[in-house]
Amino acid sequence: MLRFLSFFLLVGCFWAGCKSNPPLNAENNSLKLNQNAQISPDSHVVISFFSKGGGIDTKAREKTDAFIADFNLKNKTNLVAETYRWGREGEVDYCINVLTLKKDLNALFRQNLTDLLSKNELVRLEFNAICTRKR
Repeated sequence: MLRFLSFFLLVGCFWAGCKSNPPLNAENNSLKLNQNAQISPDSHVVISFFSKGGGIDTKAREKTDAFIADFNLKNKTNLVAETYRWGREGEVDYCINVLTLKKDLNALFRQNLTDLLSKNELVRLEFNAICTRKR
């Protein structure tokens, strides 16, 4: 009898823990965006500095910091990279709101950032993204 109850208790816990999440699609995504009007999918650039066991590429991060500061200085903008740490080896996401930029500056920023980081294997660059690790 004890085995029987233990088995059903284990199966019940497993079943309760396997909650199904609805698939992320355009409808679900737009619903979340409508609930929080200040975040729109085209307003952020997300740069993820990640590691494959040996830490992040600190030189790429330093170049990115310098690039953002230089871009702000040259174009009289005020872009700020909000940082969100998420790993044990220095992994960090930069979330940059580019909604305030004019179209031509936005395109220039994205192109220059792509040129700077596109060949780096330890950096993921996303445009029109939502900051998912935001607390």
